[in-house]
Amino acid sequence: MGESELVDLDSIVGKIQPVLTAHSTEAKRVSVLEAHQRIYENLLKINFNEQSFSRNYVLRQKIKSQI
Repeated sequence: MGESELVDLDSIVGKIQPVLTAHSTEAKRVSVLEAHQRIYENLLKINFNEQSFSRNYVLRQKIKSQI
């Protein structure tokens, strides 16, 4: 490897940056999907059912526990 090739390599390496992403299986993990489903179901109960204030409070607490 000659000096000119080393200089070119150095300029390329200076532009490389790491990219951190979640593993593709992480977003599909069954436990995560189940938590999303429970949050969704509780949001529906709050929005579409006439619940008492205390019942809505309980549902909001359940949602918070899933986040």
